[in-house]
This record gives sequence, structure tokens and C-alpha cells, in this order.
Amino acid sequence: MSAPPAAPTHRLYGRRAIVLVVVSGGLIGAVLGLVTACPPGQSDQVFLDAADSAGTNPFLAGVTVTPAPPPAANLPTPPLVARTGPGEATYPGTTPGLYGGTQNASTCNTDQIIAYLETNPDPAAVWAGVLGIEPVTIRSYLTGLTPVVLRTSTRVTSYGLGSGRAIPSQVVLQAGTSVLVEASGLPRVRCGSGNPLAQPRAVSPSGSSPGPRYRGTPWPGFSPATVIVIAPTTPIGAIIIVDLGNGLIIIRQPGALLRDGVVTVLPALLRPGDPVVITGRQFPPGTPVTIVYDVPNLTLAVVNSDGAGIVSTTVGVPAASSPGLHLVTAEGGGARNVLPIYVLPPGA
Repeated sequence: MSAPPAAPTHRLYGRRAIVLVVVSGGLIGAVLGLVTACPPGQSDQVFLDAADSAGTNPFLAGVTVTPAPPPAANLPTPPLVARTGPGEATYPGTTPGLYGGTQNASTCNTDQIIAYLETNPDPAAVWAGVLGIEPVTIRSYLTGLTPVVLRTSTRVTSYGLGSGRAIPSQVVLQAGTSVLVEASGLPRVRCGSGNPLAQPRAVSPSGSSPGPRYRGTPWPGFSPATVIVIAPTTPIGAIIIVDLGNGLIIIRQPGALLRDGVVTVLPALLRPGDPVVITGRQFPPGTPVTIVYDVPNLTLAVVNSDGAGIVSTTVGVPAASSPGLHLVTAEGGGARNVLPIYVLPPGA
């Protein structure tokens, strides 16, 4: 069964808009943390599942996955920090650039997973039980998830099927693995196996080693120090991903029916009240330039461009700003610059 046709691309602003240069106090490091200490797990084993493998205890056999395109050169760097304590670095699931993909194209055959579960009621009941849903809602649940591609090695709890029951395993999924995520950004299904996914559990140290015992063949570049964990956050109405083929920033609306907007730079990560130093160009010299926030609609500043047609000023993210993607527009003298920013959810 083929995937639903992609909807036409909707761009957030016209092709002639000029992206503003931004330096902000909201750095990506602000959203990083470490997994908090918790009781040891029942096993010290973590399986390594390569992106092109069927994975550990695949729930479905033979699920078709369109290979993710190899990352193009000079893509925005995925958010990544080395582990500095007993646990993987944790990232909010809605962190811009955490995931990749291709504009208006899915690597996940959601329809194939749905068809299998709808025609196999016993596995479907087990599958639905893992996710805490009723079997009759499987179709609506899956079509509400969003297809993306991991850009970093990510540890999850993966539920396979064996002897009529769900078998949980601690698994590291290789970058390049296709998954379906909730609106909160949390991975919920691995596309290549149909396995339901959940946040990882704590694992026991392996002997004298402070970390777990990895099973499987490490892929080139694998390092335990760069394995991450993804945590859910307040949904923001979009998942901001990187187009692996050309580096454009895709604003992907939730759901299997893709409706992708595109911006040209990764949004700055900010919080309400954060200062933003904005620089805009190509205005007529000496022209008043109005800087406006989208929602709530507020004028943040009015400044005059200098003799070179450049404006530079510091504004603040409105205190009433909701989490998610926002646009700051600087306009004057017939020229218009647009800056996408991302307001972090509370607690991120």
C-alpha cells in the first residue's frame, strides 16, 4: 500500500525575504541536561541497531523503508554534546535540527504497518497495549505520528514481539534510522520494524565498567559518549528538521500527510524575555525600519538604517510569547527581512 500523496509545499515567507543575522542569549546548551539518577535496570545489555538492519526482535517482518538520503555536505550540525556524567545527554524532542528528513517525502511506510496490524488482531492487541491505546484506534494513532530520521545515535526502549507478548530491549538506534514521533518529539515507532518505542530505562553497570554492555556490531563512528536520549516536551505545532539533501530547514506539521514549510536557517533557541541582537541589511540609507513580532503582534523597535543600509538593535522576546516557531520581521523603505526564532517550552 503506498503512502498518501504529499501536500503542496507551503513557504512561510516569500523567496525575496532576507534572513536576519542573529546573536542571542538562548544557546542550544541551555536545553541540554543529563538523565537523572534512577534505580538500576534489570539488565546491563544495550543492543546496537544499525539503520539498515531489521533491529532487535522486529515486530513486523519485511517493512519497506525508503533509505534516508546520505547527509549532504555542510548541513547544520545536529545538536550533540559528549556525555559528562553517568548517563546520556537528554534533548527535548522538539529541539530544532534534532531530526532530519526530505521535504514533502517520508521514509516511513506507515500504511504498511497499519495494514499488518489491522489484519493480525493478536499482534495488534500486543502492539496497542505497549502504547496504551485500544486496537481500534491504531490507524488514527499512527497517522497522527510524524515521520523523521534520527541525526544522532539515540537510546530507546524498543518493544519486539515474541511468544505472543511484547519483549522490551534497551536499544541504541543509529543515526539515519527512520522513526515516527509524537507531536512532543518523542520517538514512538521504528519504521523498519514496526516496533513501538518508549523512553529508555536505566541499565545496570557492566562489571567494573560504569556503563552498559553493548551487544551488536558498532557502526563506524559509534561512541557511547555521544549517545543521546530524547524526552517529550510541550507540543509546539511543528517539528523543525533539517533536509538531509540540501540543508534547508523544514517546518513539518504533525501527521503522516506531509505539509512542509521551509526556512533557510535553523531558528535561534530562545525563551520569553531573552535579548536578541538583530542585524538587517539592504534597507535604503537613513530609513526608519520597524521590527515586529508575529504572535502576539507587537512592534519591538523602530530604528533608522545607517549609511550602508544596515540596522542593528537589541530586542526582547515578548513575555506573552507561546512556545514554538515565531517570525520577527524588519521592514522599511520597501525592504523586508525575516527571522525565524524558536521559543522553548517551559522547563526545556
